[in-house]
Amino acid sequence: MKNEIMRRLAGPGLIFTGAAIGTSHLVQSTRAGAMFGVALLAVILLANLLKYPAYRFGVDYAHVRRRSLLSGYRELGAWAVWLFLIAVIPLVPIVWAALGAATAGIFATIFGPTLSIPVMASLVIAVSSLLLLLGGYRLLDRVNGVLLAFLVIATVITTVMVLPRVEWDTLGDLSWAGQTTALLFIVALAGFMPNPVDVSVALSLWKVEADRTLPEDAHPSLAEARKSFLWPYVMTTLMAVCFCIMGAGVMHAQQIAPLPDAPGFAGQLIDLYREALGPLLLHSPPSPRSR
Repeated sequence: MKNEIMRRLAGPGLIFTGAAIGTSHLVQSTRAGAMFGVALLAVILLANLLKYPAYRFGVDYAHVRRRSLLSGYRELGAWAVWLFLIAVIPLVPIVWAALGAATAGIFATIFGPTLSIPVMASLVIAVSSLLLLLGGYRLLDRVNGVLLAFLVIATVITTVMVLPRVEWDTLGDLSWAGQTTALLFIVALAGFMPNPVDVSVALSLWKVEADRTLPEDAHPSLAEARKSFLWPYVMTTLMAVCFCIMGAGVMHAQQIAPLPDAPGFAGQLIDLYREALGPLLLHSPPSPRSR
């Protein structure tokens, strides 16, 4: 029973990890590795470290007050809510469009270009929104857990496979410090790594919903709530490092420039997994169905 309660407590942190892998990890971390090798690993680790207090505050507030940060803003006054919305709303269409296009690109790479990328991206967003409206937090928690487990296992195996190919001498390469385009990329990398800071509001909402699924007499302590977020956050940071190493070990080592469009880059990501896992799959024993 206690293990199940801890699993539910970790739900918001795991959703946070899934959200981070969508933008900052798959796109930004992999691009960082492809463009600069492992030179930006310190930037990735520092961004995760410095932003942790902001996210943990969302967990702490929701745990103690049993309401979201958005409710806290409302208590301050309508101006605080409007200020938050003004800061966030302009970014939402951009993030959704990027995620939809990248996901559509992955589908197109795996199953073939059956539909145009804009149409497929619209379908991805529509279906995801419908699932959330119908299933709510519980369905989001379950689906995220399954997909995240698969992605983490595949990513860790891929990272281990590409480790020998990484040019580790790029760790001390600081040539990017004098490049304007590189500095602009690093600003975007730090901004989205592991998530934008405003995700702390969404995290507090997920925390409130997760606590509602707990039995009345099973409300954990603040220390337990913090611990239940800490280990998913550590896993989030580990995944960011893994994607950077993957980009460095495959794309940077072969001087493959990341494509600028989301669908094209999604195809490169799939090829990255294929190339790294190919030898492992070729040497694995055949399945009973293939015999």
